[in-house]
Amino acid sequence: MRTFIVSIAAATALFVAGPGVASCTGSGNFQTCYDAQSGNSYNVQRFGNTTSVQGYNSNTGSSWNQTSRQIGGTTFHNGMSSDGNSWSGTSRQIGNQTYHQGIDSSGEPYSGFSYD
Repeated sequence: MRTFIVSIAAATALFVAGPGVASCTGSGNFQTCYDAQSGNSYNVQRFGNTTSVQGYNSNTGSSWNQTSRQIGGTTFHNGMSSDGNSWSGTSRQIGNQTYHQGIDSSGEPYSGFSYD
């Protein structure tokens, strides 16, 4: 299983595993989201520079979580995948690119970049 790297700003928009569209309720600091197509529901909590996401899939009974903490220009991510394996990584923005690296939930290193 590959991990999802989520920037703090995009946590509610991108943390859906699957092609569905989630509907969210709540404030900027706490949101609850549900994607009926995939069965995913998740809670997003934001406190200062830290965002935590706890998810559950009603179709499979699986759950997952992710915590992201931004310090300066680097965001540190860690979590537990739906298969119970942990993962961790960093994302660092330089100019209009964000560089990602870490260890996925299969224990494999990953790296890459995205354009902002």
